[in-house]
Amino acid sequence: MYKSIAKYYDLLGWNEFHDVAWPRLKPLLEQNKSKSYLDLACGTGSLAFTVSRLGIEVVGIDKSPEMLQMATRRLRLFKGRAKPQFIQADMTRFSFDRQFDGVGCFFDAANHILSEGGFFNFVKNAARHLKPGGFFIFDVNTAAGLRHWDAVLFSERGKHALLMKGSYDRHTRFAAVTITGFVSLSGGKKDKFKETFHEKCYPHKYVMSCLKKAGFRDIEASPAKEGSTLRRTGRVFYTAYKSTGGK
Repeated sequence: MYKSIAKYYDLLGWNEFHDVAWPRLKPLLEQNKSKSYLDLACGTGSLAFTVSRLGIEVVGIDKSPEMLQMATRRLRLFKGRAKPQFIQADMTRFSFDRQFDGVGCFFDAANHILSEGGFFNFVKNAARHLKPGGFFIFDVNTAAGLRHWDAVLFSERGKHALLMKGSYDRHTRFAAVTITGFVSLSGGKKDKFKETFHEKCYPHKYVMSCLKKAGFRDIEASPAKEGSTLRRTGRVFYTAYKSTGGK
């Protein structure tokens, strides 16, 4: 996953979700006076670099070596107060011998986990790598959001074009989308890529049960768009704090 799309990920504007996530993440970092942050499924590093500019120590992990390669290229040009560290790892199974003040996972990366056991391991692992009282924030696509994948869509992004053909099964709550991209490069050159992504919808009750079981408290769930409801929204942001009695 993200093998062929990684080198064009930022070019095609998918890093724009940084601008959606940052207003939610920044207040948490400031309110909790965070000095360290773990970025799960960090991708090409957009959020990791922004957090680092605050002087916060950042470790970003991602399963895709291709996405991390792009993050490493950006790292060479980064002139922030502190440089993030990027590590290839599976966010459901990684293990560091340390804890962080905050952990985050954005752009429905959690939906890429395709089993309930894997999803709980993701939540449990986040808790294990948090200091007592630390915060965990992530977002997920809901059933309403994944139903929009059940379509064929064509879009243009500047000189580039995307064809997306998707499906969603409401019984299994699995979704798939195949993205074919047509990219215009310098010198009149063109390139094409094709990649399929799979996601699974996790009901709100299940997400809440995982968080509580993993020892989180003060859990909040909010729709991505103001004025929407948890039932109707296409995306939900969850924020939770690790119990101060946790280890």
